[in-house]
Amino acid sequence: MAMTLRLTDELDQGLTDIAKTLGVSKNTLAMNAIAKYIAQETQRAVVKEAFELVSKRDAKLLERLED
Repeated sequence: MAMTLRLTDELDQGLTDIAKTLGVSKNTLAMNAIAKYIAQETQRAVVKEAFELVSKRDAKLLERLED
């Protein structure tokens, strides 16, 4: 699916510089960065959900451990 991405001049220049250094297109660099971000945020959501589940499920145990 096509998408237009509007960047500030500074972001566009940074993207251009890094893409040139790595020898990849700006499109490839942007896609890789977005994919990495999605994976990172998905992992964070999973960890947060697990933490909340354990916190609720084991609330009494955690209170006893405080003492």
